[in-house]
Amino acid sequence: MTRLQIIWEITNHTPTWVWFVFGWLLIIGIKALRKNTAHIGKLFVLPTIFFVLAVHTLAIEPVVTWTILFVFVASCIGCISIGLTVAQGQQFTVDKKQWQITLPGSSFTLIFVMIIFASKYYFCYTTVAHPEVAYTLAFKIMKFAFSGGLTGLAIGRIACYIERMQQAKG
Repeated sequence: MTRLQIIWEITNHTPTWVWFVFGWLLIIGIKALRKNTAHIGKLFVLPTIFFVLAVHTLAIEPVVTWTILFVFVASCIGCISIGLTVAQGQQFTVDKKQWQITLPGSSFTLIFVMIIFASKYYFCYTTVAHPEVAYTLAFKIMKFAFSGGLTGLAIGRIACYIERMQQAKG
């Protein structure tokens, strides 16, 4: 079987709802390429979803060892600082009276949501197609490092927005 046939088989057996999620994430990412003003609450949606997905990933894991938990927490904490740094480097404005933030157009969100989709897709596919690999410690460490790291990036960015909102006059 050629690589193209393998890719076709994988995508052909992907549930339809997964492609709707992909489309929704793609739309969010494309919209983020343009300057956008949003209520601070709206900016909580994606980080909340990613946090819930991360907790869900931990909750459904048959055996969560201290190593797995450490990897998840350490990558989350480490990436919070990266998320803060990335967001602090953005030129955005806040309107404390309206609780709105105006973000410049950026490819960060598009890249971020595509990495999340691709990594979730990969880990879920591997778990189903190759369970012997999915239950190795190396695979679990990689899965939970990604999960914790991406969650940390999202938390770090929203923490920066909240901090800037609190510092704003008005």
